[in-house]
Amino acid sequence: MKITANLVAIILLTAWASVAAGEQMGATAVRQRMDQLCIDISRHNHLYAQGQPEITDAAYDRLVAELAALEKQYPQFARSDSPIGRIGPAPAADERIKHPTPMLSLNKCDTRQALVSWMRDIQHRFPAQPLFVAEEKMDGVAIELAYRAGRLHYAATRGNGVYGRDITHALNGVRGVPIALTAPVDVVVRGEVFMRRLPDDSDNRPHDAQLRNAVAGILNRTRPSVADRQQLEVMAFDVASADPSASSTHWQTLIRLEKLGFQTNPTNRLIDGVNALENFLDDMQQRRLKADYGADGIVIKVDNLNVRQVLGQTEHAPRWAMAYKFSAEQAQTILTDMVVQIGRRGRATPVATFQPVQIGGAMLRRASLHNQRVITELGVNIGDQILVARQGGVIPVIVGVVQKHADQTGPWRMPTQCPVCGSVLMMRGRQHYCPNRRCPAQVKGRLVYFIQKMGLRGLGPQRVANLVDQGLLDHPEALYQWDGQWMRDVAGFSPTQIDRFLTSRVVSMQKPFETVMSALGLPGLGRKNVRLLAKAGYASADAVKRAAPAQLSHIPGIGSKTAQVIQDGFEPRVVETIRALQACGLNL
Repeated sequence: MKITANLVAIILLTAWASVAAGEQMGATAVRQRMDQLCIDISRHNHLYAQGQPEITDAAYDRLVAELAALEKQYPQFARSDSPIGRIGPAPAADERIKHPTPMLSLNKCDTRQALVSWMRDIQHRFPAQPLFVAEEKMDGVAIELAYRAGRLHYAATRGNGVYGRDITHALNGVRGVPIALTAPVDVVVRGEVFMRRLPDDSDNRPHDAQLRNAVAGILNRTRPSVADRQQLEVMAFDVASADPSASSTHWQTLIRLEKLGFQTNPTNRLIDGVNALENFLDDMQQRRLKADYGADGIVIKVDNLNVRQVLGQTEHAPRWAMAYKFSAEQAQTILTDMVVQIGRRGRATPVATFQPVQIGGAMLRRASLHNQRVITELGVNIGDQILVARQGGVIPVIVGVVQKHADQTGPWRMPTQCPVCGSVLMMRGRQHYCPNRRCPAQVKGRLVYFIQKMGLRGLGPQRVANLVDQGLLDHPEALYQWDGQWMRDVAGFSPTQIDRFLTSRVVSMQKPFETVMSALGLPGLGRKNVRLLAKAGYASADAVKRAAPAQLSHIPGIGSKTAQVIQDGFEPRVVETIRALQACGLNL
């Protein structure tokens, strides 16, 4: 179950009472209560993931708050598999775990015809006509979860297929990873870690690769925050090592996984032949356009485990499974206009708008053309008949020009001035940039980025744009200076919006230095670089600002150019914002 935004407030209100109660309990009673809370919270996490919650969010938050308070008061009793992730030292970066059986790759095919031929070939080899299990090919990170006597023993990445990296610390509290199974069994489970798109991502839909990279980034952190882990989810798809008598088919294995407390993909389907396969392909091709997570194809597996043994495997992949990736659909349309969008760092991106065209069940109207070089290579201009596709099944792209407009001879050209503030655009490599940091488009972009990174609620991109246009918002520190009355009387927020914002603001003030610093969106100071700086001893904004570029350039992973970019970013107005945020209590 997702921990709600008012959790911090609940913890503050209940911690004293919980600790006081704990002081009246004996050591055995304290440990028993903490064990029971871990079991209850994990159980409710599983029920929530299955869409069958038994308690309200508020009741769930009270359980988490009580456990958090007891773990703080009695760290000696805190369990390594605590669902809220309060664990001991992180494992060494080079700690490796050998998989009980290799995590192999899958053979792949690019056409339906090839997939059907593969299935028919297997059916013809066995008189009993084996069944198959069709599964959605999720675009995430494959992992392995090992349990001993029903308790989580370790979690590991795929790695090189033979050895994986220990990521147990990163999966504590992740939805779909039970810390205690419903039966005291020894089992090794394979699954996929993924991240769902937020409901308000529809206008800026992240590419599947972005979601996958975000998942990998969280798993690679030495100690991911609770908020980071709450973004992750796991679906189990197989068992690598277990009692061989437990099941004789893959379908039974999936059912058993659910009974043990894991979540499996509800789209999984048992199919008996080509017609069922074709129907599943059609359903999945339509579903992925509306799904809130990345999926780019399907995986077909032989259901009978004995048949799998007969088919065997090669050095790299099993012969009893095949992955099929959806091909990109294309359509022709007319390019009607070109607009230039200015990003938060001034980057000027040309975006083509065209007559609406439907591809794969989605209506497309625009596509980014990235820079002048891409436009020139395509030779595209307003009025041309163009070919549009969906890259990765999601992102609209212009593939080429089918027919030039009669009045157009060459490609469209980027303007020389910023369309928002009128500043002369500058070139950096292949990109055009607006050099004016006070450009309204940049101001809006930086504020939206800050708000999203800090988890402030009730402030979508359109409201931010309106507030900037009205002169009511210009710099991040203003967000921590508002009070409820001003928000209602001047900015026009509703009581519900005010409550959501103020509650999330309290939570955001607990964010660590690397989050707050990177949320400012300064050049060269993304989260990765901020982490490198902090590790090297520059763990405050003042320390980074005072450091000479030569000092920063000696930090592995920074370099001289990046060091200079970082220092150039500390202009007077930025320093003023940092000072103001520090005064508001943020960790800088």
